[in-house]
Amino acid sequence: RLAPTCPAEVEDLKVHSCKGPALSSELLVDPGFMAPDPRGEWKSYAFQPSAAQFYWNRQGALVDVMEHNENEDYWAISLVKRLYVNVSGLDSYELCMQAAAEVDGTRIRFAVDRDGKPDYGTPGGVERIEMKLKPSLTTACFRFGLSPTVDKYEGRIVIELGRGEGQIAICQVSLRSCRQESFLPEALPAVRRCHLAPLERGAGCSLIQEYSGAQYDVNYWGFETDGKRACLDRLRGSAGDTFVYSPGKCQTWSCESRDSLLASASGEPGTADVFSEYCEYQEGVAGRHGQELRSPVFVKLWEWNFDDIAKECVEYLGPNGFDAVQIMPVTEHVLGGSWHVKYMPVSMLLDGRSGSAEEFRCMVATCRAAGVEVMVDVVLNHVAQACPAVGNLGTDAVTPCTGWAGSRFG
Repeated sequence: RLAPTCPAEVEDLKVHSCKGPALSSELLVDPGFMAPDPRGEWKSYAFQPSAAQFYWNRQGALVDVMEHNENEDYWAISLVKRLYVNVSGLDSYELCMQAAAEVDGTRIRFAVDRDGKPDYGTPGGVERIEMKLKPSLTTACFRFGLSPTVDKYEGRIVIELGRGEGQIAICQVSLRSCRQESFLPEALPAVRRCHLAPLERGAGCSLIQEYSGAQYDVNYWGFETDGKRACLDRLRGSAGDTFVYSPGKCQTWSCESRDSLLASASGEPGTADVFSEYCEYQEGVAGRHGQELRSPVFVKLWEWNFDDIAKECVEYLGPNGFDAVQIMPVTEHVLGGSWHVKYMPVSMLLDGRSGSAEEFRCMVATCRAAGVEVMVDVVLNHVAQACPAVGNLGTDAVTPCTGWAGSRFG
């Protein structure tokens, strides 16, 4: 018998429907069964010991199917791997498999399902993929989505061989995500902060252009916001996907893949900020080549005034590694001492119970200098309801109410 063989090296299957920057790097630790003992990751099952033999001492996993159960159930002979996925927004996922069989026309089935559930249902009820194999390599993909209301999906990858014939080689199992940028077909791709070391030439990314000048420097209030936006505008006008910013300087780069981005991130950490289409919001990796782990920590200082927040950033949050402070809305609101009045805006003035516009600017600058970002809760979809005076005065009242900074409303 001539057993079906797999490629000597793990290769890009090139069957994912998602292309370009939206396609993630490999999400599985050992897609090609290359570990010294893949049984640490994969578990085999046969309805009785004589039904199948499983071999792991070669590229891929080789399964020799020798018996079927009474109903020829797919699940009667299986390979199973536990799966944990960190869910990101509305991303979709593709589980693709490469396999070959000794007997032409052999059928197998695979999918992701919910481990421990009585019905073993797939995400979204998607049908399991049936593959018709042949002696040469065949590929197929199981495509599914996960609910954005959960942070982590726990399930399993199941390859069912109970209707197989003879020897079957499972050469590679690949899982990748496809980033959903926007529901608008013409929307620009998101360019997110990477927390990686600055890029250097020679490892995959190509430098497109380098710029310098006052437009890339800090603004009147000492913030880098305007300079970073000017650098982003340069990127949008190029064929690139990544920019590197430091005050007064802007570089646009083309990386073409996340692997290239990580390989090129070899500069001196902390000397420039990297932004790329290949990064997700607040990723858990940082530093050179993404080899450092980070666990972003935010703290809510909900009812604090701006001066006290600035002091806390300098004395505690910055020195102890907090990534950001989140504060309540900062626009002018109705009068009152309860927390909820800050969610009843009457104007867009940066003047409320927590402090004035100038105190807000100073707080942001102080926290940023201490290494702490500032996240502001924003109310954009409503304004304060009319005050009681409107009801008392009837239609003769126009703007009889007064906000925190003196603005009139009604």
